[in-house]
Amino acid sequence: MQQALPKPVKFAWLFGARTDLLFFYAPILFGCLLLAGEQSMLSSSALWAIVLLNALGAGPFHQGATWLSYFDPRNRAEFNSTPLKRFVFFAAPLLIFFGTIAGMMIYPLAAILIFFAWSLQHIVSQNIGILLLYHNHDSDEAVVDRRLEIRTQVMSALTFGLLFFYRAMFESAHHEILVSAPQIQLSPFTTTVVWLSYLLPLVAAIGLYTAWSIGKYFYELNCRLQEGKALNVPALMFWVYSIASLLPLAMLGKSFEEGNLIPSTVHWFQYIVINYVLVKNKSGISSVAAGGIPPIPAGSGRSTRLFFLVGLLAVVCVMGTSLAAVAAGGQPKLQQLLIGIVMGFGGVHYFLDAYLWRFREPSRRQAVLPYLLAARTKT
Repeated sequence: MQQALPKPVKFAWLFGARTDLLFFYAPILFGCLLLAGEQSMLSSSALWAIVLLNALGAGPFHQGATWLSYFDPRNRAEFNSTPLKRFVFFAAPLLIFFGTIAGMMIYPLAAILIFFAWSLQHIVSQNIGILLLYHNHDSDEAVVDRRLEIRTQVMSALTFGLLFFYRAMFESAHHEILVSAPQIQLSPFTTTVVWLSYLLPLVAAIGLYTAWSIGKYFYELNCRLQEGKALNVPALMFWVYSIASLLPLAMLGKSFEEGNLIPSTVHWFQYIVINYVLVKNKSGISSVAAGGIPPIPAGSGRSTRLFFLVGLLAVVCVMGTSLAAVAAGGQPKLQQLLIGIVMGFGGVHYFLDAYLWRFREPSRRQAVLPYLLAARTKT
């Protein structure tokens, strides 16, 4: 009887084993420490939830890296190339910023729920993008159908997000879910129970579909391995992380800020290292290594310092606004205004990132992908 040959295995890290482990996985432990510290400060938990989430989270602190795209002269030329792009990159961010503030002043509950849903979608989109970067289709790697791979991540996030809201509503029928807006009350208990009776079957149905999608993913992956394709262990590791990334939201914390602290902390570290690699390579990579694309007409050191300077200015602005929002707890309208400013910055970041990293557009692929893929390991 012929013995089966061992399946080929490779470790093709994105930016190298040490960098990937430090920025993609070690922040999970850091996020756990932040959550434990935040939960232990019972007298000021609302304060620290807002501070930590905006300092190391899915909030406006990302603006530092987002704004940096405008310092690339080739990006500015692209942003000004058509009326539609001028609207997307210059006018729409202002509309989102002031529209979010207006929504917070007029109908705060709707504005906050939209922002929270957008935050989760943003985290999931970044995970999807990183996983796609891990795959090397030219190296005989076992790669599952992209649509299935994306579906497993999206459905897992939806399942865990709905589980959070179900748990939060069930445990806090007479209290507020959102510590960032303590003046907003939930519906009365009877209304909440009615909503729960609809929500639980929906969560169960989506959870079953998610489990089926994950099972199909493993089946197709095994089929690729049976064909002799190589298993990229780091890519599989990141897929597993992506599937479970919002599990802390579903299981930990009594507010969105608490539950999302671990996922958003990891998300922040991912975003920072990706942008750092992009800026560093754009500033110093040779035109040959970049596939014929010249670097930014600026020195590597200058662009790197600019990267951190813009980030520092953003965090000072946002942290100051966050602290002022907490301090204004006794003045609902002022607090809503300050929270709207913080959420407005976050919404601008979410919107711009959807276009800055849209690789299906040739100009975006050319402006970003060569510099990220140049750092990808091939072993």
